[in-house]
Amino acid sequence: MADLVTRNLTIVLTDIKGFTDKTSHKSRVEIQTLLDRHKEIVLPILEKRGGHLVKTMGDAFLATFESPTNAVLAGVEAQAALAAYNKGRKPDDRIEIRVAINQGEVNVADDDIFGEPVNITARIEAVADAGDVFFTEAIYLAMNKKEVPSSEVGLLQLKGIPEKVRVYRVKTEHPVENMGDPLKYAAERPAPEPEAAAAPAPSADAAPVPWAPLFFAISVAFACAASWMLYPRRPAPASTGPTPAAPAAPASPRARAASPIAARVANRTFPSIFMAWEHVSSPGYDPAARVAGLARYDFIFSGASTFGLYWRGSPLALSEEFTPDSAAKALELRRDLLARNPNIVLFLEIRLSSYANDDLPADHPWWLRDARGGRVPAFGKDNFQLDVHSPALQDHAAAQCRAALRTGGVDGCIFTAWNESDADDMALMKRVRAVVGEDALIMLGTGRALTLTAPLINGQYFAINSSDDPKIWAWNTQGIDWAQSHLRAPRLIGLSVTRPEFRPAEMRLATTLVLTHTDGYALFNGPARGGTDWTGAWPSFWNKTLGRPIGAGAPRGDGSTAREFEGGTAVYNPPTGKPTKSIFSETRTSAATGEKARAFTLPAGDGDLYLR
Repeated sequence: MADLVTRNLTIVLTDIKGFTDKTSHKSRVEIQTLLDRHKEIVLPILEKRGGHLVKTMGDAFLATFESPTNAVLAGVEAQAALAAYNKGRKPDDRIEIRVAINQGEVNVADDDIFGEPVNITARIEAVADAGDVFFTEAIYLAMNKKEVPSSEVGLLQLKGIPEKVRVYRVKTEHPVENMGDPLKYAAERPAPEPEAAAAPAPSADAAPVPWAPLFFAISVAFACAASWMLYPRRPAPASTGPTPAAPAAPASPRARAASPIAARVANRTFPSIFMAWEHVSSPGYDPAARVAGLARYDFIFSGASTFGLYWRGSPLALSEEFTPDSAAKALELRRDLLARNPNIVLFLEIRLSSYANDDLPADHPWWLRDARGGRVPAFGKDNFQLDVHSPALQDHAAAQCRAALRTGGVDGCIFTAWNESDADDMALMKRVRAVVGEDALIMLGTGRALTLTAPLINGQYFAINSSDDPKIWAWNTQGIDWAQSHLRAPRLIGLSVTRPEFRPAEMRLATTLVLTHTDGYALFNGPARGGTDWTGAWPSFWNKTLGRPIGAGAPRGDGSTAREFEGGTAVYNPPTGKPTKSIFSETRTSAATGEKARAFTLPAGDGDLYLR
């Protein structure tokens, strides 16, 4: 397969409204005639305006444009031409289309495009009506508004799209500049001759096939297939062949060979696993085995050395730039990981809560002092707390995050052991956000609701460390639910459970808690299991594929929560609950036991995936 290429394009999707209902009583010749007329009218207009036809799917056209304005004008002109063509024709002989337009960075492979912008375009088309030209806010902001009068439709919650999308429409009741002559289509396209015998009327119960959602599903399937071939995260047969080559090196550190973060987050399949600090290794330190181990994860946050980055100068804790050689290595690692897993996201940890004893001189002003002037101990041997209220330390943390992002080797920064307690914490995050910019990704490690800093951050990391208190699960569930509703997009929410021994039920519990309450990432940290080329628990439970979520999690009356996915149902039953029963209309397979049945009972303190 060719290397994955991304381009920022304007996407246009058209289809015939009610095509299946319209053609259900037509002969094959009549259907083909209708499609030919559709193609003869619409395609020349798209091409005249600079459009490139990506593919045809029955009655649907997918095209790309370099110019947002030309894309909208093409949609308007196509609608006007078809309106002229339809005059005087019977309803069943009319060609009435809907047009949806969006802009964004798409993956380009094998003469096709896919990714979140394409998915959004398909979903917008599904809510448009015949004669409409709908487009996103991205198009509205980029196009020439004088040439195309428009009005806002509203902020829409589109199916399968996590965030609401602001949608606009062309105001066809107002004149549009720079238009072609639609009347020629009425003269050049004669109405087809009616058959001698009238065809039966379509059934009132006939449901048209939802072509836009179907196109969306096929696009997602293609994206998933491409991701699978590029990134064999799940165990694959030995005959799968060699790993594809990594994409060519970016022209500069900022020219990243990756989809936008929002697309990488949205395009994942589930369960989705993350890694908190590196615990991947191999005998003799085989670099290829290490990369393969890292690429299993969809999200990694860790220290600088995990990504090949090394601070420049001494002491290292005071440095605010990386060595040029290490920045190049970080880019190389990132390309290798993206070649295996196009949806992987990488975050660098910025130390803000504590440093080791020898990271800073003992008399440095950044240490937090007790009443007697001594340094305040922190978690871990020979670690001491930092005074996070120091403006100089705050500026330093922001500068380190900015330095990491400028290398192009990571996607964002995480500040762990965050202890939000007063307005100074809000001031710190405002300072960081001001330095790194509005588009930078920031994550905090804490289990509490971040009522002060939530509007400024994209992610939150929750952790359960060797606790047998069942209430811990309830507290973390509440925190996750709060974060899912309040953090800025794109959101990255992770939950890890750490145990000195492997507990299968607890691993499943953590995984299904994340699956049912958020589109986040799960992790169970335990002893080495299942392989010789990496360490860290990777149970077979994580190799099951649920696909993508269909809707939100649904709480049950017995305290459990269930959520539907393309490939099955995830059920979370907290330790404080009672056994819960799941009944299905068809045979399902338990990911935990392999049992095939239509009814399953799940004990409290456990989770399971019931696969279709």
